[in-house]
Amino acid sequence: MKVKVRCSSRLHFGLLSFGISGTRQFGGVGAMIEHPCVELEALPSEQGLASGFESERVDHVANHALDYIAQQGQQSVSALAIHVRHSPPAHVGLGSGTQLGLAVARAVCELCDRQSVGINELARMADRGRRSSVGTHGFFRGGLIVESGTVEESSIAPLLSRVPIPDTWRVVLAIPTFDQGISGKREEQAFGNLGPIPIKTTDKLCRLVMLDLLPSLIESDFRTFSESIYQFNREVGECFSMWQGGPYSSKQVERAIQHFRSEGVQGVGQSSWGPTVFGIVETSADADLLQEGFKRLFPEKAFQVSVSRFSNQGAEVTVFNA
Repeated sequence: MKVKVRCSSRLHFGLLSFGISGTRQFGGVGAMIEHPCVELEALPSEQGLASGFESERVDHVANHALDYIAQQGQQSVSALAIHVRHSPPAHVGLGSGTQLGLAVARAVCELCDRQSVGINELARMADRGRRSSVGTHGFFRGGLIVESGTVEESSIAPLLSRVPIPDTWRVVLAIPTFDQGISGKREEQAFGNLGPIPIKTTDKLCRLVMLDLLPSLIESDFRTFSESIYQFNREVGECFSMWQGGPYSSKQVERAIQHFRSEGVQGVGQSSWGPTVFGIVETSADADLLQEGFKRLFPEKAFQVSVSRFSNQGAEVTVFNA
């Protein structure tokens, strides 16, 4: 028996709240995109072996998931061979750690006859979702995700809204090759040193989401949706300016965003801690033009530029019986 799992990347547009005691922490808005994707294959093996991208992380998650299932007193295979064929770059704001971890845990569940595993249990197996749950919900459902944040770190934040994104819309990604976003201990340090997001800012962000972003997406109002994404993303970025040195992670990222805006693209921003820059356009033709114009202006070695569809479905799991 062999299992193949394929899932999307995640754009994170920003958090809703942070740092004020007695309130929900984090929350956030994001969307799933088809490329770059995570794709892996797994099968039982007498000797556990991870190969391909991020092999150490894959091995850790697989063993953690197997131990979890065994502790539940349920049948578990002894070891797995897992090969990761594709994975987004790590620490660039595309949520690769969450998507890869959940994909590995999902493959383990399939091979251990645990097909009906729920979102909270799968997240525990993969040890993900402690801050943002956007990517975790997106792994299961795709689309644009709004989640509320949590009262306790151990739980997955409730899903407030999931809205499909029109199939014709595209996103142009510009990933700087010179930098990575913060993660791990540096991310913990950043949150430890940052002041709280003011309540009035959270109120403004929630208003943007509830009165502009979500209604415009439901109505396929591309212009209003795009501008609300930009305003939301920049407002959140200002809250992290003490750590980033501005609303974005670097001057190069800010220059890329300014270029997208100068080309008439409203829905632009930085995904998570960056450094990935995104620009949302209405058609495939618009995406091609934006991509080519960007490549002419910026040195080829400075950015990796690509075009993706949005993804409105969760992870794909395929089982091959020997």
